[in-house]
Amino acid sequence: MNKIWAVNKLDNKTAEILLYGYIGSDKVNAADFVAELKQLEANYSTIRLRINSGGGSIFEGIAIFNAIKQSDCNIEAYVDGLAASMASVIVLACKKIYMSKIARLMIHRPSGAAMGNPDQLRSTAEMLEGLESTLCEIYAERTGLTVEAVKAKYMGTSDSWVSADEALSAKLIDGIYDSPKPAAIPPATMSQEQDLVNYFTNTFNMKQFILTAEIMAVLGVTPEANQHAIDAAMATLAAKAANVDNLSTQVTVLQQTIHGLNEVAEGAKATTLVDTAIASNKIVAGDRDKYMRLAKADFETTQSLLEGLKPYMSIADQLRDGDAANADAVELASLVKMSGRELHLSGKFERLKQISLNDFKAKYKDYYGSEYVIK
Repeated sequence: MNKIWAVNKLDNKTAEILLYGYIGSDKVNAADFVAELKQLEANYSTIRLRINSGGGSIFEGIAIFNAIKQSDCNIEAYVDGLAASMASVIVLACKKIYMSKIARLMIHRPSGAAMGNPDQLRSTAEMLEGLESTLCEIYAERTGLTVEAVKAKYMGTSDSWVSADEALSAKLIDGIYDSPKPAAIPPATMSQEQDLVNYFTNTFNMKQFILTAEIMAVLGVTPEANQHAIDAAMATLAAKAANVDNLSTQVTVLQQTIHGLNEVAEGAKATTLVDTAIASNKIVAGDRDKYMRLAKADFETTQSLLEGLKPYMSIADQLRDGDAANADAVELASLVKMSGRELHLSGKFERLKQISLNDFKAKYKDYYGSEYVIK
């Protein structure tokens, strides 16, 4: 495997791949990249893909793009120098994209060479136009623009060079980083892709300070902020954090107070429930503590349990109720044997209704010839 990229193991969870060179060459190609990625996926959860490439083969780039897109790893792109042409598409497959403050993206229409008869030339042109639409869909998904807007903005007659600030504003990237020491901006006369690749490869300091869009938003600074402004913003943030700690302490005290009040309220509810059950002779006073614990642990279940209990009755009361029930049963058996006329003449229709409404209705219909209507 003869490749231009290097693989660095940053820690037990993170590795990085330096993709520096033209895509589709003998040293930078999809087959080698995918094989390397598969090996890293087995041991690392995060992979940083560092880019400094002038682009290259669209089809080789699409294969790399899909391998990144389908990976279960958290793959982040870092544009160290140049991500031009197909390289600018590959970075869009990554979950997060960061760009050096002095790096560049370059986007343009796909190009290719063809020879042959007019039909063959037209076929090649149609293929390039189809590829252009596919690439524009990738840019559109990232930026939120329509495919037509992407074509109008980036696919003109000349190359579209995009700075880090412009890329962040266009949502092509998530954040901007820079080396701790200011790095020289390449000369304005340096516009060739290979010259820029070589410039950044040879001069870029690989120890970066990450200033993501999220961090800038929290600090309230712009990508152009100098170190003094960043330090001041950090100091302000630290002061706010100290105040937050004090407020957190107060919130904790209030939460504990509220918790205590809730416990008092729950205790009062449990006391009312249990004492009412005792007063209603549903439970005895000796079981009060037991039911208090149950009510505090699960009030609704204990309430349902106590509501379903019948008031406590002494043995004498139960015997009296039992005797009364037996007497009613004996009397009912005697009344049922009587005809409707006998019940009417003896004045016992009303008594039958008190003991058994169903039997009363049957005897009523038998004597009066109609259904009994409750008034």
